[in-house]
Amino acid sequence: MQRQHQAAVSGIMPGAAAFVLPESLTALPGRRMLKFKRPARGAALKELAVQTLDRDELTTYINAAPEVLYAIVADVTRTPEYSPEVAECVWLDGASGPKVGARFKARNTVGRASWHNKPVITTAEPGREFAFARTEPFAGTLVWRYRFEPEGAGTRVTESYEVVRPITRIGWWIIQSGSKENKNRRAVMHAGMAQSLQRLKALAEGQPR
Repeated sequence: MQRQHQAAVSGIMPGAAAFVLPESLTALPGRRMLKFKRPARGAALKELAVQTLDRDELTTYINAAPEVLYAIVADVTRTPEYSPEVAECVWLDGASGPKVGARFKARNTVGRASWHNKPVITTAEPGREFAFARTEPFAGTLVWRYRFEPEGAGTRVTESYEVVRPITRIGWWIIQSGSKENKNRRAVMHAGMAQSLQRLKALAEGQPR
């Protein structure tokens, strides 16, 4: 059974003195344990910074065929080759490749903080589109999507995310307490997409990364 950790949140959840954090959000081998300050009570809670996170996208041209790019992105075990935040991905439940409904486990790192989640693939159209949804405790549901459109001798690649279930106030408290880099999570994610696309471009075109 997965070990659980408690963190006091009196005043955040009506009638609740504490909530339980999964171990994945508090400690991982080789990473520091995330430490959370006791949240504010009453009126002070309303002043807790709740960031705006809804959707964003970036696009770039890559001199490679759509099928080549799809093969790289849809093989989630290769995600750490171009993502600045994803450190590891493994298929779950016997899956060995991309198909709708397949799940995988991803380990993310931002600064010194590390955590894992288990996304599920929602779109898998070779050479056209790949998408997955990830849900985390208190952190809502985000859908990440990659679209591949033929353009000249290469491909126009668009990476995007959309928040389909919002992050809770508790979630923002966890995010902002766990890593100083996440004080502006939207900016971190935007920069990460830009870096991912440039690394994907270098990887597909055979350039040094």
